[in-house]
Amino acid sequence: MTGRSAYAKYGRDLGIDLEANPELAYHRDHCLEIAAAEWNASGYHGKSCNQLADADDIVGVTYAINGGQTGIEDRRFWLRKTKGVWSDRPAPDAVREQLVSRASANLELIADTSTAFAVQQADGLTMDAVAPAGFGARAASIALDEWRRFGEQTYDIRGHAINVGHKEGETPYWHYVGEYWKYGVNNDTLTGRDHSVPWSAAFISWVMRRAGAGSRFHYSPQHSIYIFRAIKDLLQGKPDAGFYCYQLRECKPQVGDLVCWARRDGIDYQHQNGGDYPGHCDVVIDVGADQIEIVGGNVGDSVTKRPLRLNDAGFLEATNQGGENLFGIMRCRL
Repeated sequence: MTGRSAYAKYGRDLGIDLEANPELAYHRDHCLEIAAAEWNASGYHGKSCNQLADADDIVGVTYAINGGQTGIEDRRFWLRKTKGVWSDRPAPDAVREQLVSRASANLELIADTSTAFAVQQADGLTMDAVAPAGFGARAASIALDEWRRFGEQTYDIRGHAINVGHKEGETPYWHYVGEYWKYGVNNDTLTGRDHSVPWSAAFISWVMRRAGAGSRFHYSPQHSIYIFRAIKDLLQGKPDAGFYCYQLRECKPQVGDLVCWARRDGIDYQHQNGGDYPGHCDVVIDVGADQIEIVGGNVGDSVTKRPLRLNDAGFLEATNQGGENLFGIMRCRL
């Protein structure tokens, strides 16, 4: 929805004061009905949005909603993505019965002969379906999708911004941060407008839940908690642990791993201060011959992608970037 007049129109139609409270357009109680109202009221060249969509006319739909072609490439990306998930065929009865009978579980795997979905449920709300793949690939894909949603903020190998994305304080991006708090670490009191509170660990926890880690990840608003637990799980050889944390020289990074940073001098793999220190983690989304790419939340007040160099043997080496010291890697075992 674009423009004050649109906020005024649909606010009047739906009985919501969107002009005075534009952030309500992104609230879960209103966003769907607002989107449906605009969709129902819009059209292009005498055709409704439903008719344009039935004809697979993404250009026409974009004109109908936006009045131009702004964002068309982003729409093409999401159309391809959703077509890979949704099917014209109704779900078989067995699948529907399975969904109903297992709906109380936190993570459900629902499959028919051609499609499998991981559905994450939290507080009675069903989160978006995730395409089937190994856990590491799912986690990387989810993190990458959030990077795109925040405008693809990107740093170079030296930690300098080469593309600036949307920031946590912008609407609706603060709302997405609120989702990380709510669904990542079950915190209803932080809305995303609490800009003094670091949200990077909530982001990682949200990615892990979305990807389906279940009880095998130590969700926390503090990175050092799950880093320290992953070190202990390795030392104790816990077979069901979702992650083991290794020293950099012990483990070559793979997609879905977490790279671990300390934001305090004197903290490294051997010196963990009982798991209580300011830290940071990023998700490994790609591994190349001489570098990896990682995505993390609250990096430059956004979701940011950046590269890290590998040595000739394919390992990460201790480095400092922006006052953070790289010291470990959490190997995904899911």
